[in-house]
Amino acid sequence: MRHLLPLVAVTVPEEKRKVLNMKGDVFVLMNHLVSGSIAGAVSAVVMNPMDVARTRIQTYDTADQLMKGRGVMSMVAKTVEREGVAALFKGLLPRLWFGVIGSAITFAGYEWAKERAKASKCLYERR
Repeated sequence: MRHLLPLVAVTVPEEKRKVLNMKGDVFVLMNHLVSGSIAGAVSAVVMNPMDVARTRIQTYDTADQLMKGRGVMSMVAKTVEREGVAALFKGLLPRLWFGVIGSAITFAGYEWAKERAKASKCLYERR
């Protein structure tokens, strides 16, 4: 149960955090890390079919002129017709690794920098 605590903590209200022994900074950091991870995963899953089609268009054999000038959606349709829907998700696992970890670090780093800037009031000073 302890290893699931960060996932549960995302939806836990302030008054219940004390019951779970969650410290404020740890809760906020985990919240941003989980939010970033979810955003990265959704982005990777949604965009992977378009990236597969784009890569296939860019590397298409010039002898086969069937798809020339038709675009991404035509390539998606032809890929599904020839290889099935699973072909649109080739290479998803490495993309998930990079997307999930990268987005988690980006979200948490951005929020950390924003809080530091607010604390130093550098965003609000006029010179």
